[in-house]
Order: sequence, then C-alpha cells, then structure tokens
Amino acid sequence: MTPNETKYIRLTNSWLQERHSYWSQKLVELNIFQKELNNVLFEIKYHVKSYNGMFRIRNGVSKIIIYPPNTGEVNQQFVDNVLVHEMIHQYIHENKLHDSSSHGAIFRKYMNAINYANIGVTINISTNSQKFVNTNICSYETHKILVLKFSRTFFLCKVKSTKVDYFTELILNHKIQWKEPLVGFGWYKTTNAMFNNYQTCVSKLHGAVYLNDEWNAMFEKLKLTKFEVISEL
Repeated sequence: MTPNETKYIRLTNSWLQERHSYWSQKLVELNIFQKELNNVLFEIKYHVKSYNGMFRIRNGVSKIIIYPPNTGEVNQQFVDNVLVHEMIHQYIHENKLHDSSSHGAIFRKYMNAINYANIGVTINISTNSQKFVNTNICSYETHKILVLKFSRTFFLCKVKSTKVDYFTELILNHKIQWKEPLVGFGWYKTTNAMFNNYQTCVSKLHGAVYLNDEWNAMFEKLKLTKFEVISEL
C-alpha cells in the first residue's frame, strides 16, 4: 500500500492476529521493541463511540479490543494506528515497565520512536480522538521545527514556540556539545498533523536522526516551510 493509497478491509479476528504478528516483528527489527509480543485474544465491537481501541487484562488473559466506526469495510490505516497503539500498552505490561500514567513518559517514548521511524502508522496519545489520522493532513496547530545538519546526519526537533530564541542563542554561543561537527541549522514550521503528539523540546533538544541520503525524501514528506535559517543547510 503506497502512502497515498487508501485500502479498506473486512475486519476479522484472524486478520488482526496477522497484523499483530507483523507489527510485533517489525518493531523488533527496528529495535523499538526488544522482543516480540505474546499472542493475545482479539475482540471486535461495533457501535461504540467513546473508544477506538483498548488493551485489557482480565483473569490473567490479555485482550485487544477494536471498536471500528462501522460494520462494513474499514480503513486499514485506522486499524493499524489503533492496533499498534494498543500493542505499546501490551509491551509495557509484558515487560513490567512502570509508567507514570496510561500514556506517560514510557508510552510516549515508544510512540515517538514509532512515529519518527516513518513505517506507515501514526500513533496518538488517545485512540478516541479521531477515527483516522492521515500524516498528510493539516492540523490546527503550527509546529516550530529545528533542523540541525551535521557531517553525516540531520537532527530534527519539535520546539516550543517561545523557546526558538533560547535554543538559537545556545547554538550560536556554542553552549551545546555535539557528538559530530555541526554544519548548519535552521528553523522551519509545519501544520503536518504527524507532529501533533511528538514530544516538544523545552529545555533540552531531543528528536529524530536521519542520514544525509534519507533527508531529501523526508523533508518533502514532512512539508516543512522555512521561516528562519541561521546557517544555510
């Protein structure tokens, strides 16, 4: 399925099990998960407006419940987004990781890693916000993006709007130590909904790393607009 192709499927428990196995292996291959998930039971429930998905443990049995928006064919992208979201909850449970809340720092760590990996799913904090999140659509929020160019890589960070001058001053005054030589940096903006749930940099920089030969394709996909370049990239 190409990024611009919408595929609809007839949702079944067996199909969900196949996708669960696929994503479990994929996330291990990408070193996002350290080991594959155990098999779980699946349940499909219709006519539920509050949630799109749920990971539940009852009497020691793990189950993922999917709440599709209708009884006909459903958007595969919607199902994959919801399924992988619930798989993060399953991974945290199976590995006995202690998070501060159901969508705390640990959940967000895996969510951000999956979103940054650009593997065809977009994970949100809550699965009851939208039935389908398309990474090409616009959000109502304009995100400020710092792009740092090094000798071999690009580093991309979502920064709080009020912290643009703060980080610019730190970089220009060489107050941040880099692992490789900094070639240049610039500020960009985007309304791409892909960034809605990315962790925002406030006091320290954190984000995604791309190799130089990956950057052109990623730059076009992210729909970044230049608004200030301190040192040309």
